[in-house]
Amino acid sequence: MNTVYSNVPESVFQVVVESLIDGAMILTKTGELVVSNNSASQICHQFTQNLSRVPQQVWHCCQTLMENQLKFIEDEIKTDEAGAIRIRAWWLASSLGAQSHLLVTLEDQHQVAENRARLEAHKYGLTDREAQVWLLRRAGYSYKAIAAELYIAEDTVKKHIKSIHAKRDANAAA
Repeated sequence: MNTVYSNVPESVFQVVVESLIDGAMILTKTGELVVSNNSASQICHQFTQNLSRVPQQVWHCCQTLMENQLKFIEDEIKTDEAGAIRIRAWWLASSLGAQSHLLVTLEDQHQVAENRARLEAHKYGLTDREAQVWLLRRAGYSYKAIAAELYIAEDTVKKHIKSIHAKRDANAAA
């Protein structure tokens, strides 16, 4: 079994990285991919077809971390009008004090907003339609865009948003 970091087997890295919800990968300081989870692979696939390579946008963030001798760095890549990927990178400390590996997490901001909206829909007891409206609102859609997406009137969107806020306020007061 290969050891890649302070006598820790690569399979241990894989188990830890796979257990994370966000995209996660461990890189060497030369940019070689040690391990990554499925979420990281899916996110990276948006930027490169070669999944054995780290996307340039991610590697640029890591290079900035190294060149400026930082312990942690955070950046964001816009994917489209409403989407972004948050990149976080930091050094993994070894028992020998050597900094030879980076932990990089990739968080799909659209997915985060969607998960938060689903949680809030359940928490506040939203109807199915209110949940649909709230999901789009949390994703950054305007009232007009929500109306177009759901094939409803903009006034109906406003009515649903008003109802959602009333439910949220009632929950906060309880």
